[in-house]
Amino acid sequence: MHGGDIYSNEHPSGRNLIDFSSNSNPYGPPKGVKANLAMALEHANKYPDIQYRLLKKEIQKHNNLKKKNIVLGNGAGEILDLAIRRVESLLILNPAYSEYEESTNRYDIELFHSKYKHCNVASGPSFCQIYDVNVEDNRKLYQLEVDEEEFWSKFDIADAVVLAHPNNPDGSTFPVDKMQEIINFTKENKKKLIIDETFFDYTHGQMSFTSFLEEDIDLIVIKAITKFYGLPGIRFGYGLCSNESIAEEIAKYQRPWNINAFAENFAIVCFADKDYSKSMNSINKEEREWMTDELIKIKEIKRVYISQGNYILLMLQKIKAEELKRQLIGKGILIRNCDNYKNLGEYHMRVAVKKREDNIKLLTEMKNILG
Repeated sequence: MHGGDIYSNEHPSGRNLIDFSSNSNPYGPPKGVKANLAMALEHANKYPDIQYRLLKKEIQKHNNLKKKNIVLGNGAGEILDLAIRRVESLLILNPAYSEYEESTNRYDIELFHSKYKHCNVASGPSFCQIYDVNVEDNRKLYQLEVDEEEFWSKFDIADAVVLAHPNNPDGSTFPVDKMQEIINFTKENKKKLIIDETFFDYTHGQMSFTSFLEEDIDLIVIKAITKFYGLPGIRFGYGLCSNESIAEEIAKYQRPWNINAFAENFAIVCFADKDYSKSMNSINKEEREWMTDELIKIKEIKRVYISQGNYILLMLQKIKAEELKRQLIGKGILIRNCDNYKNLGEYHMRVAVKKREDNIKLLTEMKNILG
């Protein structure tokens, strides 16, 4: 089950739902995307460059890379799937994006599980990043923290680990010292490291794992334009590899011309618009922190998880997430029930950070239902 399934969830009246289950940018793509539509259409009349040289050059520039060990995918999901395909066994930290495990099943890869601990901020988690959040009552404020003993023992026997930075569904990130520990362990023990940074553009003041691409390790960092640039219908993602052999190993499973002319053109436009990137990051941060404050005030919400993404994980007290979802659909709102995530339960739910008017509507209807 994924978020954004507005087709299976309909409002009784047939009108469109306000979709809080999908984590795509509510402001839509940069203006240049629409302005370049005619050019993209013109390019659609011929085959793309089979090596995508211009696109890779723009990706290299956008990420300040010295190397050009880049693989392109029809969405980040394609790169994630092929990156997992090349490992013998994989460690997943739960809760996590369900497609990680789906890929291990598809390729019959041995799977190891580790879990995050649910920690109140006041207890001072050490493994994941702590943020300053201005709230009157932090007793409801939670963050997922890696169970260090279990994590290191499982990583010791697994061939690879996949980590999301920030994690989905909660939005936690790794501080620099823990990132360095993971990199050192990967190098010393000849492990493989798969990093999912599809939501990284939403983070504020965080360090990317791309900073370690010059290290002599087996590392791939996966990114996308889908979420941050408001283009979920234009499937485009890419992987940044620490060495050429990783890129070659993934590319051998791909078909030629796997990126269409529209995705290629729009990605280049997005990378060039630095003002859009800066503005969206700032707007999301302000709205996310405001929503966190407001959600904590709702009595029947037991936990609010600190996030660096454009989504917030919640835990209810009395009403189950599926029941709240059902009632909110009746009000024209769709949320994400998280009961299918490992290490979460039937009271966990996730909401996207949207425009203020939509966020107010969500909060109002939740208060009306929860009391």
